[in-house]
Amino acid sequence: MRIIEGQNTLLARTVHQLAIDSVHDEIVAPNPFAEAILFFRGGANGEEAPIRIIQGPKTMLGYSDNIEVDPQHNEVFMAQSRTNTVLVFDREAKGDVAPKRILHGPRTKLNRPRKTAVDPVNDLLVVTNGGEPEGLLFFKRSDSGDVEPQGILSGPKTEISREHRAGEVVLYPEGKKIFVTMSRRVGDPREGNRFASVAVWNYGDVGDVPPWAIFKGRRAELKGSMMGIALNPKAQELMVAHSYNPPSLLVYHVPELLK
Repeated sequence: MRIIEGQNTLLARTVHQLAIDSVHDEIVAPNPFAEAILFFRGGANGEEAPIRIIQGPKTMLGYSDNIEVDPQHNEVFMAQSRTNTVLVFDREAKGDVAPKRILHGPRTKLNRPRKTAVDPVNDLLVVTNGGEPEGLLFFKRSDSGDVEPQGILSGPKTEISREHRAGEVVLYPEGKKIFVTMSRRVGDPREGNRFASVAVWNYGDVGDVPPWAIFKGRRAELKGSMMGIALNPKAQELMVAHSYNPPSLLVYHVPELLK
């Protein structure tokens, strides 16, 4: 229906996650190479420039390709894997502005954080950790500074490990469920040998807890990685995008998960 592309968009080659703000009708995209956050009109089309850009030394932004928006509290979240930090900006901020909150320090256990997910209804922030402890860290949405997580989901029963990494997270506040994409590399990485899965946990699952449900293997047709994930609770659908064998968008009808 529409394509946003071209030099004026300032989009980079690597955009591994987008955020849709349906309340304010905006599309939010990271540009990791420019160390920037780009905001577009929800109806943007063609070679259309962003309506706002957050970029500059005060922002503390580095190379990062993740983004999360909380339209209820007018905030944007971005995990910074190189500095073990989660930065929070005002949604309407633009230019070279400092974050309104910074989550950082040894007590946070942040270690190569990869993605964030926010539940404004239940005051929850979830961060996928790429380093020890491998897994999910749970914070209050408004946490700032060097604070301990409220809980950690990590251990062999979770199936999250350095070889089987947790990626993108999406939350279902109404049913208090957590959906996490995971990819596992097997053999020579240059051959693209990866196996993907989507694991589901309940709110409150902490420690070494196995997934409540999991999609994986041949029957689920999950073969790749770099997956995007979205929920359509009204239609009781789970949508997964992945980039290998071939690039696909998979849609599952899961009434038992999205009641």
